[in-house]
Amino acid sequence: MSKLNARSPFYINYSTPTAPTVAYDCTVANLTGFAVDQEGVITEPNVERGVFKSFTSSAGDFANDKFATVSTATSRTITVTIQIPTGFSNSSDGTFTCTATATQIAKVTSGSTPSCTGGPTLNGSISTQTIASGGNTVTIDLTTKFNSATKYSVFNYHPALFNAVVSGTNLILTSGNSGGSGNAYVRANDNGVNTCSVQQRVPVTITVSSALDCTTADLTGGTATAAGAVTQPTLIGGTIASFSLDSSGSPTITSLSANSGSASQSVTVYFNITVGSEYTNSGATIVCPKAILQAGTALPTFTCDIAGISGQGISRGGDVIVGTAAVGTITDYTLVGSTEKSFGEITTAVTRNVSFTVTPPAGEYSSDSAITCPDSSGLSLTQQPATSNCGTVVYFGNPRGEVDEDDFCQSGAAYPREFKVLSTAPIIRQAKGHTVCYANQDNNEPQGVFQGDDLYYVVDISENLTDITQRALSNTQFNAFILWRVNNGIIQEVWEWNCSAGGIGSGNQIQ
Repeated sequence: MSKLNARSPFYINYSTPTAPTVAYDCTVANLTGFAVDQEGVITEPNVERGVFKSFTSSAGDFANDKFATVSTATSRTITVTIQIPTGFSNSSDGTFTCTATATQIAKVTSGSTPSCTGGPTLNGSISTQTIASGGNTVTIDLTTKFNSATKYSVFNYHPALFNAVVSGTNLILTSGNSGGSGNAYVRANDNGVNTCSVQQRVPVTITVSSALDCTTADLTGGTATAAGAVTQPTLIGGTIASFSLDSSGSPTITSLSANSGSASQSVTVYFNITVGSEYTNSGATIVCPKAILQAGTALPTFTCDIAGISGQGISRGGDVIVGTAAVGTITDYTLVGSTEKSFGEITTAVTRNVSFTVTPPAGEYSSDSAITCPDSSGLSLTQQPATSNCGTVVYFGNPRGEVDEDDFCQSGAAYPREFKVLSTAPIIRQAKGHTVCYANQDNNEPQGVFQGDDLYYVVDISENLTDITQRALSNTQFNAFILWRVNNGIIQEVWEWNCSAGGIGSGNQIQ
């Protein structure tokens, strides 16, 4: 602080300085990671500051969230819409658009230097999947939609609208709470070297059987600067057309009166929302109040309302989907009542509570310390079961898995078959495609999906403590054993193997 000395009749006028603001732009957004594969499927870019909302492209062969395949390498550009965080001179604009460019590699299946050959083929198309909102599911058997495929993956560009996961050979779609339409893409591969992949579009429509109201619209976030510029909140099921300080929604205003005090203040703003087409009151205007924090001349307090976290969830495997914050960064999370960082797999839907740690942007709020959102009691999230059917047939295995079938004869481990699992497979040698789950070792009740991690496991129809490694060569009672390759709770392969010949052993794939 500078010291000024003055003698009468001089007078000094002063005011509290305010921090200058800069405009949000694409340099601040800093898009990274955008890519387009040879099928034209897009990997969405990451946004360093701001919240990714959507993307599009003006390319003539862009449709349904992807590009067409090309025979020569082609430059691809998408336009990304980003929600502007608070603290910028143009935050009141709500969103900003930036472009991202990447090269799509060619898909060439013939000639002397093909990019790939052969591979799975399409079997018809996947029709529009119409699902009622509120956590309802639909399952698609992918073996009926592709020929000669052994592995599947899914790309979902509308995670706030619906969840999409691949479980074995099934695609499982689960609706969110809002209505709308979007696309997912399923990619199919085989186990060949340099074979082509193929993709199917999965159009999804989520319907809502009720009218949109202020509760379901779920206005989140929203702030105002000391000067009165408003950053509009996000919502579900409609768009904000205008706002007012009157509960009738009229007259509309474009900004708030300036707050000349040093402290922030809460201002109730009434937002005029045009209802989306997915609701029974489509096209109507509803007026919804939202208390937003208007900054004072001093730095504002960072709150969960300002943070505006969204996109959180629990995967079917029990992993926490962190989501994003409209302002600040989600730096950690806590499972309420647990010191773990993930949940176990389940066979029936369960509500989980998770609290999220959000760190504000440095220097923009009264404290740079992180806060817990929504509070220590956590956000209630639903974890869907990884599979709906664990089966009732009890098998005995060893929980240690190996990368290859011939590793069992090399590792020196005994692999006693004494750990109970459950399966839908009625015959151990005909188990391919069936599910496998953990079993309660006392009462044989299902305890969640046996994920498997694409490893091989030794199994038996009854408890068997026989050593299966080369140390058993002297054992005259040594017999061949059965292996299951398990991934995502689904038995992918069935093998018969024997270590009695020494070395890596010998055997063959049954299924």
